[in-house]
Amino acid sequence: MNNQRNFIRHDDSILFVSAKPRASKDEVGDFVDGALHVKLRALPEKGSANEALIALLADYFDLAKSDVEILSGGGSKKKKIRLRGCSVSHILQQKGLL
Repeated sequence: MNNQRNFIRHDDSILFVSAKPRASKDEVGDFVDGALHVKLRALPEKGSANEALIALLADYFDLAKSDVEILSGGGSKKKKIRLRGCSVSHILQQKGLL
């Protein structure tokens, strides 16, 4: 098994996300209590909501989907996400969320 997946580089960011599946639309919300709140239309079945979350965050942060990884919380609404090569705080400040 390749251990590089678990290696955090200096240009990676860790983001905590609170995901709400079964929403009326896909939407990145506010940054509240240390977590980015996200709404997803996808159902939390067979990884559909996780795939939708990865796609939404990749688009929001202008990253490839392969640069967005769920580190923990795959079966939970509270997730720990790694964004490779991305400064989350800088982007959130630009978008007025911090």
